Amino acid sequence: MSFLKIKDPSKRDKLVAEYLKTTKKIQEDFHLERLGEQSLYEDFGKIFKPITEQQKRLKKLFPN
Repeated sequence: MSFLKIKDPSKRDKLVAEYLKTTKKIQEDFHLERLGEQSLYEDFGKIFKPITEQQKRLKKLFPN
């Protein structure tokens, strides 16, 4: 693993700040993506609830 040897403190601080900003952005994007999927599954549950409930009732009436 190689490391950059930057002698100028202002350039080094700028590079570190950019790195931290990028990692934070990636984490936020991942988190938002996960929350989006979760809300999608909740919406599917609401939409398909009548169908799944009917299937459960039919399964109880006609067990195979």
